[in-house]
Amino acid sequence: MAAAFKIWQKIITINPSHLVAVKKINWLEIDVVRNCVESGDKLSKEGKLEEAFEYYKQALTLNPQQPMPIYRTCGNNLITLSKFEEAERIFKQLKEIYPELAESYEGYARIVHSLGNWELAKERWENAINKLPHYFNLYVQEGNVLITLFRYREV
Repeated sequence: MAAAFKIWQKIITINPSHLVAVKKINWLEIDVVRNCVESGDKLSKEGKLEEAFEYYKQALTLNPQQPMPIYRTCGNNLITLSKFEEAERIFKQLKEIYPELAESYEGYARIVHSLGNWELAKERWENAINKLPHYFNLYVQEGNVLITLFRYREV
């Protein structure tokens, strides 16, 4: 597949308006992304989180418009691996692509939970509530942070 991809890319460099080459490259990119996601899912289920992350990263690099579960699984794997900066980047990207989904804000806030940065966690939950006030779980999570901070009156 990689050899075919290179050949079609070369054709496009010679003739950028070659419709067949453009179509073939798009199909090949879709196949490569699908293979990366499937490999990442398989490795993730096997508990091989480092390897899974590499495949998810390739898929997200080739096409950032992946469904939310790809981002969530990738970010959660990174949290499990204590790779918080990379997880933060993944969840931040998810927030930018899907700002209407609570999962993006939840992952973004959970990172700082793992680090024990409760003030920043509270700030992130508040931000999520401001963006998505109809998601009850966001209020629960902010309440949990306030309890951890011994700020019972605010709960």
